Amino acid sequence: MTTPPAAPLPARQIRFRRLLLLALSAVAGYVDVLSYTQFDRVFVANMTGNTVLLGISLVDGDRGALLQHALAIVGFMGGAAFGTWVGHGRDARSGLRRGLTVEIVLLVVVAAGWTLSGDATPGPAVREGLIAAASAAMGVQSAAARRIDVLGISTTYLTGMLTRLSTLAFDRAVGEAPPGEPVPRWTPPPDAVLLAATWGVYVGGAAAAAAVLLVTKSWAVVVPIVVLLAMVVRWPAWRRPAAAG
Repeated sequence: MTTPPAAPLPARQIRFRRLLLLALSAVAGYVDVLSYTQFDRVFVANMTGNTVLLGISLVDGDRGALLQHALAIVGFMGGAAFGTWVGHGRDARSGLRRGLTVEIVLLVVVAAGWTLSGDATPGPAVREGLIAAASAAMGVQSAAARRIDVLGISTTYLTGMLTRLSTLAFDRAVGEAPPGEPVPRWTPPPDAVLLAATWGVYVGGAAAAAAVLLVTKSWAVVVPIVVLLAMVVRWPAWRRPAAAG
């Protein structure tokens, strides 16, 4: 028996999914800067960077750095697995909301440890715990982003994002018009615009974190929590059916 095609999503849901994707990308960039600058150059969202630094630590014999980068990778993978599990067997809306709730809880744990350390540099045990929790939060977010299902974009995998953006731009640039028709004026495809915007807000989130750290360290970690809470509060606007015309 052939499965009927899924009904197209209402415009409201499409807009909200894109907004959520951009918000999560900004959060990933923001949290990555916090971890890199405050947790001894460890990424919690960018696992490619951690993998490279893990290899360097192996050669240098730096056990502390080796442990921290390994914790970040394992924490991210554990968070991604857990984020997949909490949404398993549920519809996209419910699974996504559960994932965001778990991410918020993990970031609150990071904020608590961050605040208790004050302006002092956290000790190794505390720092490693914060790295594991923050990495798990980003892993949960990556699993949640898969449920958003917009062009297969990951909010933490920038290499793939830039690759797809370049491919789309090239395909559009060399596209040929049908015989007998004028070559259309080149315009960026909507997919490429969204990919570029996602990359841009990641950079913006990173810049915002750097700027906030210049003003305050104690409250810097609160910003991504507020952004995620705003998305959850806005959730009813996504769930309401479109009014009949």
